[in-house]
Amino acid sequence: MTVYAYKCRVCGEQFDSTSRSVTSCPNCLGRDVGRDYSTVQIGAQVFKPHYNHAVGSYVSSSREFDNMLKIRGEEAGTTYARIDPGDMPRPKTDDYIFEDQARTIRDKNINVKDLY
Repeated sequence: MTVYAYKCRVCGEQFDSTSRSVTSCPNCLGRDVGRDYSTVQIGAQVFKPHYNHAVGSYVSSSREFDNMLKIRGEEAGTTYARIDPGDMPRPKTDDYIFEDQARTIRDKNINVKDLY
């Protein structure tokens, strides 16, 4: 049986469930629940070495990436921190649909009056 970890973005409650489609937090009944990937580790190597544009260099480990974020933050006079995908807020609206539509109309030189 697979157990999935979830985190409520409203109250911060972390909980497990066997369901892949949890829609509300059992603590506060908030509907902004996301998968918690911070506790998941599959295999020996989770971090894949890659060129990271955020730090502007090749990083080969999670520790090296965190150190580079700290260095780049100090250079910029601010603080950079890693953001877990499970902590990203969901879009409040479907505005991206309108943005994609507007981009398509602009890129293909479509006359808006012809659409209606």
